[in-house]
Amino acid sequence: MRFSGATIGKHSRIIKLPDSLGRLQAMTMEMAPGEPVISRDNLDSMKTPNIATGALAPELGIGEPASIETIAPLYLTENSPRSHFSAFCATAHR
Repeated sequence: MRFSGATIGKHSRIIKLPDSLGRLQAMTMEMAPGEPVISRDNLDSMKTPNIATGALAPELGIGEPASIETIAPLYLTENSPRSHFSAFCATAHR
């Protein structure tokens, strides 16, 4: 989150929640209308490392994984051809 904020020049306070409050928050979001932002299953899955180390799917043209420092600016900065951030801001009236 800090890296993403720094990439777009925004800084927000990040508050670490104890596990019990995080689970309560996830359970509350599960009950909200629409697709949940996070669920207890999502929270549990974040406790397991999930970093790719080899070729992902060479038969599909997806080769070696790249670092987040390489990829994130392509999607987050306004000047990037892959950036959708400006469109999201426009529709959010920001």
